Amino acid sequence: IVTRSGVPKVKAGDSIQKGDLLVEGRLEITDDSGEVTGYQYCAADADIYVKTAYHYQDSFPLSHSVKSYTGACKKGYYLKIKDQIFRLARKEVPYQEYDVVTKEHQWTLGSSFSLPISWGVIEMREYETETASYSKEGAYRHAEDRLNKFLSKIQEKGVQIFENNVTIETDSKNCRADGNIILIQKIGKRVERTTDEI
Repeated sequence: IVTRSGVPKVKAGDSIQKGDLLVEGRLEITDDSGEVTGYQYCAADADIYVKTAYHYQDSFPLSHSVKSYTGACKKGYYLKIKDQIFRLARKEVPYQEYDVVTKEHQWTLGSSFSLPISWGVIEMREYETETASYSKEGAYRHAEDRLNKFLSKIQEKGVQIFENNVTIETDSKNCRADGNIILIQKIGKRVERTTDEI
């Protein structure tokens, strides 16, 4: 905790709960004998970082579905003027399972002026769903990837990973990740209070 203005009500190492007062915007004015004679009020301001534990749990079955693309592909075209879309020669898709990939191209005048007109290609790519099973090593890598994606999202919010105590285990059917992640994050919210409340 680094306090710029106000009086800190906690110190480094203290345990806190949500809603606790951390820095108070009231300074005591004392006389020569140390008696409080009044108060001076200010906007409390501080940088406060807490260490907290987040319990991480994740699991998935070793048996899973995968897409196997057949190579078959149908294309459709469209013209877009501002927000209006005009599809050209629309036909029924003959596939039961398929992905749709759209590629749009903007028309321009020269190299810098974009017109409000574009055209696009819609590709319908057929695939078949097959069942696959992770090996023990593959399941471990997949669980690790999922954990790393989770940690990356946390770090994007400015939270630091202090310690990672997550363990990954597999049995004959499932893979599980379980454990605590110790985080360091900036906290604190300014709350308006009246002098009577203080």
